[in-house]
Amino acid sequence: MMPRRTVFRGGSIIDEGGVTVEDMLVEAGTVAARGTVSSTGAEIVPCEGLWVLPGVVDPHVHLFLKAQGVATADDVASGSRSALVGGVTTVADFAEVRGSLSESLARHGETWRAAACDWAVHLMITRLDGAVEEELRVLSLAGQIRSVKVFTTYRSRGLYLDDETLFRVIEASAGGEFVILAHAENDAMVRVLSDATRRRGEGALAVARSHPVEAEEEAVYRVLAFTRHAGGRIHLVHLSCGGSIRHVADARASGAWASGETCPHYLVLTEEMLGVDGGHRYATAPPLRSALHADALWQAVAAGDLHVVATDSCGFSLSSKDAWAGDFSRIPGGIPGVEVSLRVMTGLGVHGGRIGITDLVRLMSANPARLLGVYPQKGSLGVGSDADIVILDPQGRMPIHAQRLVSKAGWSPYEGRMVASPPERVYLRGSLVAERGRLVGDDSVGLPLVRGRPAYPL
Repeated sequence: MMPRRTVFRGGSIIDEGGVTVEDMLVEAGTVAARGTVSSTGAEIVPCEGLWVLPGVVDPHVHLFLKAQGVATADDVASGSRSALVGGVTTVADFAEVRGSLSESLARHGETWRAAACDWAVHLMITRLDGAVEEELRVLSLAGQIRSVKVFTTYRSRGLYLDDETLFRVIEASAGGEFVILAHAENDAMVRVLSDATRRRGEGALAVARSHPVEAEEEAVYRVLAFTRHAGGRIHLVHLSCGGSIRHVADARASGAWASGETCPHYLVLTEEMLGVDGGHRYATAPPLRSALHADALWQAVAAGDLHVVATDSCGFSLSSKDAWAGDFSRIPGGIPGVEVSLRVMTGLGVHGGRIGITDLVRLMSANPARLLGVYPQKGSLGVGSDADIVILDPQGRMPIHAQRLVSKAGWSPYEGRMVASPPERVYLRGSLVAERGRLVGDDSVGLPLVRGRPAYPL
């Protein structure tokens, strides 16, 4: 553990609004002062020539998930440790509703007691009978539910919401107590095209063929139309194509409370990878798209037309991925990413000239914290914020190699890519927790977030 007073000396402190070279004083786990600070009795952390960023807030991870009959390689303990070494100090995972909403929250909380990083939960709403509707109202007014997840697809997995139920859930969010995270794809299109591509035997490319951009764009438009009419609050997750971006921009221009998220893999990887040997490992939903769509996404995150970069990290092992036996419907969907997201976005985004370093903080720290209702406690290094601190060497470059990662997945979709080096140091609430890709200190200090009303991502 760190002493009560620590001075981070002479670093370039990065906020979404700019870069300031100054000292920063941390006391009792929070940022106590910036600028000219007293170092009496304090530990000095030299930061000259280094970037000092707020910890990454990843609002979309699956650190323990079962799909297609198999579980992710990481659990809460190992997945949250892998997040920390990558500079991700706060994550939000998803809880299935089994029984009442309060019982589901309590069950999820017990699982997450093993977390190394701070955490929040989104409840996955799959029905809205009278009891669920009333409990959602009561718990959201009490501040115990600040976000729910809905699906316009996955009927066979029991996650699909019909339009009437979806509209009612969106209506329920109009009071502003919680935000809805929506996985938007047209279920009918996906089911029909999945059957057709299976008959044609297109291998892993069938993942892309059965989830076309039109399926995403139509569902995104429909969800936003409901949101505009109901006055609800919606966050579109893992957007992968240009049409979806335009729909979100149009909705915001009309005054809707709406925001959009994409993931590093949609920015960096393309659907051609599904056609190569081992391409089934890149199966996820929505699928990887063409380079044209990837370029449109880069332009959108730089211009502010997308508001959050999250990972949707879901790390199945290679043995689980490789058991598909040529049937794309048997591939567990999802790829690991939380441990390397900051490195990828810094290396290929900032160093690659696609976005600025302040954009990165807005996309990966400040806006996710707003969405979760914890800004500026998280996502900022302002006075009074939690001292979740990531120190990066702006000159550091290193390829990604899975054998050097903490994650138990055993592989990375970015294997061999030259990106930023691991953070020099990572602090969680003022305590040093990781250094140059390895954990240090206590690794079970994660706490659940106390969340306010979701704020509009900028």
